[in-house]
Amino acid sequence: KRKKMMRNLGQLLLLLSLLVSMNLGASDLPAYMKKDFTQASVDAKKNKKNLLVVFSTVWCGPCKMMAKDVYPLKAVQEGLSSYEFVYVDAEKDRELANKYKINGFPTFVVLDDDLVELGRFSSAFADPVEFLAEVEKARSAPEQKALQAAKLSDLDKQILAAPSALLYSERAEMKLSVEQYESALEDFKKGAALDEGNKLNLQGNVLYMDVALNHGNDTKKMAAVCEKVVTQYAACSYAAMARYNLVQIYGNFIKDNKKSEMHARKFVED
Repeated sequence: KRKKMMRNLGQLLLLLSLLVSMNLGASDLPAYMKKDFTQASVDAKKNKKNLLVVFSTVWCGPCKMMAKDVYPLKAVQEGLSSYEFVYVDAEKDRELANKYKINGFPTFVVLDDDLVELGRFSSAFADPVEFLAEVEKARSAPEQKALQAAKLSDLDKQILAAPSALLYSERAEMKLSVEQYESALEDFKKGAALDEGNKLNLQGNVLYMDVALNHGNDTKKMAAVCEKVVTQYAACSYAAMARYNLVQIYGNFIKDNKKSEMHARKFVED
C-alpha cells in the first residue's frame, strides 16, 4: 500500500509537469493504434481479440504524455499485440463516452470481442511495465472476482466452524479488495475482540477504518485518530495509510507545514 501511494505521488508530480500546450490528435498516435472504434470492433471479432479502448481528449496532459512517451515503445506494442488498441476522442464521440460512463481522462476500458466490459482503469503511466500490468489486471478482473468470491466462501465456512482473530482479519482484507468496506470493518471488530493482547494489531485497523468511513470529513477528528494509530498501533496494516493522511491533513487543511513535513519524513523512513 505504501509503495502504491508513493508511486501515485510520483505520478501526480510527473503528470502535472506535462501539461504541454499542443493538442493531441490522431496523427500523434503510433500506426498500430486504431482510430475508429467501429472498425476496431469488427477487427476484434474477426481476429478473436479483446479491445483496449483509451478515452482521451485533445487537451489532456497525461494523455499527451502517454501518446508521446509510452504508446510508441516497442515493449508496449508487443505487450498489446493480443488487443485491438483503439483511441477515442471523448469530446468528439460523446455518445460512446456516455455509453461507457467516462468521466476522467485517460480512461482505459478492456472489452471482449462481443463488447462486454471486462475491466477498466483511469490512470496515466510513465512506466510501460506498470501500464501493461494494469491492462492485464483489468482484463483478468472477472477471473479475479470469481477467485475472490470462492475464497470468501471458503473463509465463511472456516469462520462458521471455528472463528478466530486471524480468520476474521483475512476475511476483512479480502472484503477490502472488493470494496466491501463496512463489512470489512465489522470483521476487523470481531477479529479484534478475539485478538488477545492485540497480537495481530487489529485494534489499529478498527480505529482507522471507523474514522475514515464515518468521520472522513471531520479533519480534526481524522487527524486525532490517525495520530493515535501511528503512535499506539504502528504495527497495524493501516499505519502507513494513517501517516499518509496526516501528511495531507496537516499540509492541506490544518495548515501545519511542520507537522506535515515531519509525517512525510516518517512515511518515507517507514
